[in-house]
Amino acid sequence: MNTTKTVNDSKLVLMLKTLSKREISRFEAYLNASFFKHQEIAIRLFELLKNEYPQFSNVIDKRVLYSQLFSEVPVGGKSGLTSEEDKSLRYGMNHLTSALQEFFIHEDLQQKSIRKRNMLARIYLNRGLYKFVPGLLKKLKQSEERQEFKDPDHYYECYRTEETGFFYNLLTNNRSKRVGIQEVLEHFHEYYLANQLRYFCAAINRENILRVSYDYPMMDELLLHLGQKEYPDVPLIDVYHNILLLLKNTDSDIQYQKLKSLLIKYQGVFSPEENQQMNAFALNFCNARIKSGESQYRNEKHDIYLSTLSGKVWFIGKFFHPHHFVLIIKNALVLGEAEWVAEFIDAHAEHLPPAYRTSIPFLGRAYLAFYSNNYDLAHEYLLKIGSPEDFFYELYYRIFLIQLYYEQSLAETSEHFESLIFNALEAFRFYISPTRSGAMSENNRLAYANFVRLAKRLYRLRFPQWIDKFSEQQTERLKADIEKAEYLEEREWLLEKANEIVASLQQL
Repeated sequence: MNTTKTVNDSKLVLMLKTLSKREISRFEAYLNASFFKHQEIAIRLFELLKNEYPQFSNVIDKRVLYSQLFSEVPVGGKSGLTSEEDKSLRYGMNHLTSALQEFFIHEDLQQKSIRKRNMLARIYLNRGLYKFVPGLLKKLKQSEERQEFKDPDHYYECYRTEETGFFYNLLTNNRSKRVGIQEVLEHFHEYYLANQLRYFCAAINRENILRVSYDYPMMDELLLHLGQKEYPDVPLIDVYHNILLLLKNTDSDIQYQKLKSLLIKYQGVFSPEENQQMNAFALNFCNARIKSGESQYRNEKHDIYLSTLSGKVWFIGKFFHPHHFVLIIKNALVLGEAEWVAEFIDAHAEHLPPAYRTSIPFLGRAYLAFYSNNYDLAHEYLLKIGSPEDFFYELYYRIFLIQLYYEQSLAETSEHFESLIFNALEAFRFYISPTRSGAMSENNRLAYANFVRLAKRLYRLRFPQWIDKFSEQQTERLKADIEKAEYLEEREWLLEKANEIVASLQQL
C-alpha cells in the first residue's frame, strides 16, 4: 500500500507549474488534437489539475484525485490507496507527463525554424527527394544571414547547413571538385572553437569559485592559434578569447577594459542568456578586485548592471535571477544608491521566481533599511525571512546578522548584543570551516575566514573588557590588516567601523 497522499511534489505538477497561461491553452489543444490524440485518462487528469494552476498551493490529495479521475471511491481508506489504485493513478500521471515532455520538445522546435528546415533537408535526402534540397538550402542560408543572435546554436546550424549541402553534392555530383567539404571544415572549426573557448572559460570560472579542477585539452595550442589568427566575423570567438585571457590574468586590467568595449560593440548580437554569461565573467573579475581592496570596481559592477537591466540579461527564462537581484542591491547600497535600490525592488520584485518572491525582496528591504541606519526595521525583515537553505544565501544572511548586531550594539545600551555578536561570529566560523564548506574555492573561503578573524578583533575593541587595555595604536594595526588582507569580504564595512573607533578614541 502506498502511503504518499499528495501529488504536489510530483514531476508532473512541477512541470505544469512552468507553463505560461498561453502554454496551458496550447497544451490542452495539443492533448486533444486528433493527430496527437492521447488516452482519455491523461486528458481527464489534465482537466482536474488545471483547476489548481498556476500556484498549485492547495494540497492535491491522491485519494481525492483518484476518486475524481475514476469516478469511484478508493478502497484504500484514510491510509491512502491500495497498490492497484496507486498503480492506476500513476499510469495516468505518467501518460500525462510523457505528453507534456513531448509538448516541451514540440514547442521548442517551433521556435527554431532553421533547425526544422535542416531536419527537413536531411529527410528529403534520406527519401531521395533530391530536387527539393537546393531551394531549401538557399532559404536556410538566407535565414542564417538574418539571424538576430549569433549564439552557439547559430554556428552549429551554419555548420549543419554546410554539412547537408556536402551530403547533397556527394549524392548527386560526387565527381565534382567542389562538393562543399571546405565550407564544412570552416564552419565546424568556428563552431568548435567558439564552444571550446566558452567551456574553457566556464571551467576556469568554476575553479575560481569552487574547490574543483579540470583538464584543458589543447588550450595552449588554441591560444597560440588565436594569437596568430583573428575571427572578425565570429564575435563569439572574439569575446570568449578575451574572457579566457582575462581569467588567465594575462594583462588582466587591459583585458577587462577590452571586454567592456567588446560587450558594448556587440550589444544586440547575443541573446540575453549568452549576454548574462559574458557579463557574469566581467562581474566576477570586479568581485575579485573588490575582495583585493580595489573598491573602485564597485562602480564598474554598478555600471555593468545598469547597462544590462533593460535587456532582461539577468533573467532565467521568464524570471529575474534571485542571486543577481541580491548582488545588485548590495553593491548599489555600498555606493550610497539607496533611492535607486528602493525603485529597483519595487520595479523588479514581481519578476522573481514564485518561490523567492517574498523572501528575496524582504532581504533586499532589510539591506536597504540597514544602509539607511534603520536597524530595528532591518532586523524585522530578517526575522520574516528566517535562515535560508541555500549555502551562499546563508553566507549573506550570517554576515548580515553579524553586521546588524554590531550596529545595534552601537545604537543601544543593552549588553545582550555582546553575546549575540560573539555567538554569531563563532557560528559563522564553524559554518565556513573546510569540513562544512568543502565546495568553496580556497580563495573564497579565505575571504570569509578573514572577515571572521578581523570582525573578532573589531568586536574585542568594541567590548574592551575582553582585553586588558585597548588603544588607538591597536585600532590602527587592525585598520592596516583590513587594508592589506589579500582576500576579504565586507572590507569597506570593517574599515568604516575601525575608523569610527579611532575617531571615538581621539575625542577622549
